[in-house]
Amino acid sequence: MSQSPSGREPHLAEIEGEGAERITALKWARYLSGTFGSSGALNALRLYAELGWISEDVRQTMTDYVRGLSGGAASTAPGSVDDELPKELESLSGTPFHQHAKSLEFITVIGNESLSHVLASTTMGEDPLSDSDSDSDPDGPSDLTGPGESV
Repeated sequence: MSQSPSGREPHLAEIEGEGAERITALKWARYLSGTFGSSGALNALRLYAELGWISEDVRQTMTDYVRGLSGGAASTAPGSVDDELPKELESLSGTPFHQHAKSLEFITVIGNESLSHVLASTTMGEDPLSDSDSDSDPDGPSDLTGPGESV
């Protein structure tokens, strides 16, 4: 399995040839294109690779899908993909992270992973265990939920 630019194993290392995974990946490409536009979708994919959410191989595959959609015939209108977040991510609804949380949902579906498991091991670009000398919160890094909410 290849490592992401973050140095960790990505949550989604490859998009296998299975039909359901490819169909979901195409839906994700449509979502990214419809939400961010073509260049924004490519930037989002680069971010996801840097965060360790996806591998470089997946980024390249998804880049090809997004570029294939940019011809116009296969593009979708915003809102044509179900934009509702699952229960584990609903606290992000209406925030600037909503669209990226939806991408994380696509990543877990394609990778056949539990969203709760991925959330427990996902950081936003920082490795909370890498700095053992810091005066950080002894309960660990803060998560993406609000006060009193759980993931």
